[in-house]
Amino acid sequence: MSDQQHESKGTEAVKDIAKPKEKKANKDTDRTENANQKEEDILLESLLNDYNAASSGSSKCPVPSCKQRLTATSFKCQHCNMDYCIKHRLPESHSPKCVDKAKRAAHSAFQGESSILFTAERQNRGVTNSTKFSIAKTKEDIKKRYKEKLEQTKQERVAGKKKGKK
Repeated sequence: MSDQQHESKGTEAVKDIAKPKEKKANKDTDRTENANQKEEDILLESLLNDYNAASSGSSKCPVPSCKQRLTATSFKCQHCNMDYCIKHRLPESHSPKCVDKAKRAAHSAFQGESSILFTAERQNRGVTNSTKFSIAKTKEDIKKRYKEKLEQTKQERVAGKKKGKK
């Protein structure tokens, strides 16, 4: 054999040894790319389904007595996730179950806001009657404190794991 053939065999052997590492790095990037591709496929499929349902014109309002076709102006109920014509867009006009869900959602939203007000009033008498009081600002403060608390517990958990490894 000539020297060139020995060199080429040696180079190929080095390449073969390096391949598993490259494959492992490529597998990680392939996994993330595959996950991203799956998410994009799911999103695209749902958009196409929505478009096809709206453009087909064959779908009708799900209210039994209604013959109205669903078009681009149809409304999706936030409680049952079904599309309705303009006439039946409100929960009261298409389903008693959706009316109950809407009432419960409004009630829980009211309870959430009133609990914020009561808490603020307990902490500082008369603050809710002040012109400077803002429920939006109070909500932001609560969210900020919550995020700080989550970050603190996360740091404690990470510190605990580090102690366990030592």
